[in-house]
Amino acid sequence: MSEVSTPSLRQTASLSLGLATIGANAILTALNTASKDAVVAVADPAGDLICLNRTDGAPTPSVKIAIDKATTAARMQVSTRQLGLQSKAEDWDFIYFAGQPMIGWAGGLPVRIGGQVVGAIAVSGLDELSDEQFARIGVEAIEAVL
Repeated sequence: MSEVSTPSLRQTASLSLGLATIGANAILTALNTASKDAVVAVADPAGDLICLNRTDGAPTPSVKIAIDKATTAARMQVSTRQLGLQSKAEDWDFIYFAGQPMIGWAGGLPVRIGGQVVGAIAVSGLDELSDEQFARIGVEAIEAVL
């Protein structure tokens, strides 16, 4: 007879509000310096929103898009740009994720600590590559603290 191990709880690391704020503030500072307007969303590893910031001139639709980018990057554990390119290359549609707010536009990046996804940061309101560039500023700010 084989031994049955004692059940234990799984532990999942997650961004705290403090770390999410550090990432978001770094992006907001960079946006201000560049005289750009956008929405910044930070999510936990499950894709649930931790914080959301919208500069005064950011387009209203960018709120939902930034949230969806952060959710997608956290849940799929890849950049939204990479996921979008993969969907085109492999000819599959996001419709397969019915009910999930999935998006394949650049601008959402997972945040990894020790190889584990602990959340995601996303930016929306600029062109896709600029969104991703500003999101990377937030990821790097969090990594610098840890």
